[in-house]
Amino acid sequence: MAASQDLVAIFIAEFHVTKGNVIEWSLVSRENISLENVAFNVLPSKVQTVATDVIYFTKDSYQGVAVYRRVTSDEESRRGARMISVGVLVENSTRPRPWNHISALKRFAVRLEDSLEERDSLEAYFNQHKVSNTNSSEEEPWDGWEEELSRATMDHPAFHLTHDVGGS
Repeated sequence: MAASQDLVAIFIAEFHVTKGNVIEWSLVSRENISLENVAFNVLPSKVQTVATDVIYFTKDSYQGVAVYRRVTSDEESRRGARMISVGVLVENSTRPRPWNHISALKRFAVRLEDSLEERDSLEAYFNQHKVSNTNSSEEEPWDGWEEELSRATMDHPAFHLTHDVGGS
């Protein structure tokens, strides 16, 4: 399922050895969207022990998702590792679906391993999927879980839940 036009922000967060968790780069659809402290939500605790992760979070009234990657680095200033998350915030909705962006975020995170300067594809993705002023109040009609899951990709959170397959 293609991601809809629901993005209000896209960003890169990084652990900087002297500054701590920082937003390295971002785009927002409106000036009133703040990414303050988001870096602390999207860079996992014990960040040096985790290689990859998908992190769901909220910021103000927005739902978000970020993909985290730790990669080894020969740069002395990085102390052997680069730790980054690339993430999005989606528009307020009765049924926000930030997971629709996970596949793209995973691809961007891999590309960013080599250079945080590779931002053109992130900007293009944001421009393609950002919420427009004309459709911000329109939502897809809800057709129930069967319909939702029939359109879902493997990034949908329901595929990662444990299921009780029988009673004892």
